Parts: sequence; C-alpha cells; structure tokens
Amino acid sequence: MSYEPTQQERRSGWTENLKDLPIIIKAFSKASIPTSSHVYGLLSFPTAVEYEEVRDELSKENLPMISQQASHSRLRGLRSFLAGRKSFHLRVANLSAERVSRLYENYDDWRMIPHVFLISSRTLDNWATVLDALTQPVIVDERFLETNGNILTNRFEHEVQLLGLDLRTQDIVQAAIEVAKQLEIPLEVIE
Repeated sequence: MSYEPTQQERRSGWTENLKDLPIIIKAFSKASIPTSSHVYGLLSFPTAVEYEEVRDELSKENLPMISQQASHSRLRGLRSFLAGRKSFHLRVANLSAERVSRLYENYDDWRMIPHVFLISSRTLDNWATVLDALTQPVIVDERFLETNGNILTNRFEHEVQLLGLDLRTQDIVQAAIEVAKQLEIPLEVIE
C-alpha cells in the first residue's frame, strides 16, 4: 500500500499529511496481522533518544527483547546519510497488531529507518536469528516465507509493504477502502 500524488497534487505541489500516516498504518497492521499470530519486530533507530524510549516502554511490558547498537545502518541507501553515525536496533517478540500500530503512532524514527515485522502462524524458537538475517541484504524468497511467515514493513513515510504466501488480501483491500473513505483520498487497487 503506497500513496502516489494525483496529477492535480503534482501540479499544485504535494506534501504528505503526516497526521494521516498512523491511521493508514494502523488499518493496514490490523488487516495483515491475524489475532492468533506471533509477531516479531526488528525496530531500528538512527538516534538514541527514541531507541531508549521504545526500549524502556517495551521493557515495562516484559516483552522478550534484545537490544543492539551498530556502527552503521542496515540499509545501504542510508549509509551515506548515516556515515560515521551509530544506529540502534531492538529485536522484540510477542507483539500484537495494536502494539505495532502504537510504535508508528507514538514515535517518528521509522520515517528514517524502516521497521520490519515478522508475522508467523507459529512460535519461532529462533526468532532473534531470523530477525538478524533481515538486517543483512537478503532475498526474501518463497522458502523463507514458508519457513518463517509474512513480513510487514514500511518504506519510510510513504509506503507499507506486506510480503507473504498466505496473505488475506480481501481484508487488506477492505482496510484500504475504509481508510480512503475516512481520509477522503483516491484509491486504486491493482492486482
């Protein structure tokens, strides 16, 4: 799901409406994360401020978590921007659709380094190792998805992506229709 400016918006100048982003992500998260799912998150931060806030908040919920400070970004496209800067990562288990939504609603660093969520129908004993694999340039292929589950991620502030083999597309399309009506934005569904 992504937003593309209309021809009129391109002519008149378009800027994203940041207050609508959490609404879009919340609807998409809810539609793509079944209630019975096991959700694991790889949360990345370019600064220590939000990293520490999120780490402390998740710690209060007693969620299984591993924190790490890295010397460079996991995204090649940002390496030049973040050259010489440290990035911070949290790998966390037992998330819910509501918790995923709140991470986008209450914080902003995901606009610079996207978060990645693994949505599995079963408990993954090796969840931290699987999330570690997603910090490297990898090809998420059919075998990975069969073994581990679906992946939900954002592409900075303009796109939400869901990769998987067993996606509930009717729920996702319905969520997109409802959000488009609520925000009064055009919608085109391409299959």
